[in-house]
Amino acid sequence: MINLLEPHAVGITGTSDLKSVTPAEWMYPRYRVIAEVCGYDEVNHWILLTRTEVTGSQ
Repeated sequence: MINLLEPHAVGITGTSDLKSVTPAEWMYPRYRVIAEVCGYDEVNHWILLTRTEVTGSQ
């Protein structure tokens, strides 16, 4: 789950691909993420993200 810039907005993405290309220490809160929106989950009110990258900056 990723907190987005808008208050109370949450994005979600799979972490299996991220873990293979992202240092473990970047997989914690407050690291910036770049992603593309690919859909919306009406049930949970989540924004679905793809092409996700953790930048390493906080």
